[in-house]
Amino acid sequence: CGSESLMLEVVNVWIPKADKQLALLPFGFLGNQELFENGTRPSVEEVEIARFQHEFKAFGKGTAVMFFGRRVLHQAAEGPEFARCPQGSFETRYLVLRRQQIV
Repeated sequence: CGSESLMLEVVNVWIPKADKQLALLPFGFLGNQELFENGTRPSVEEVEIARFQHEFKAFGKGTAVMFFGRRVLHQAAEGPEFARCPQGSFETRYLVLRRQQIV
């Protein structure tokens, strides 16, 4: 017989102002370990050492993204195939309460 507890969860909301795109590293590459010194903001060198530089997946231009968790590795997509967007983006986080089943 299980019971429930309340848990605080972080919801990230990212909204581009123009053609900016967000790129996420798929969960399978991170696991539950802390890989980078600055958490979700790794340096270029850290990404290259971990060999993740070609594993990011970009969302379409102007796509707003919502995702759970503080440990999602995300960056603005940059490179020759992505539009340079000086307008930037809005990013905010919300704390939400959710029920968690304890078994």
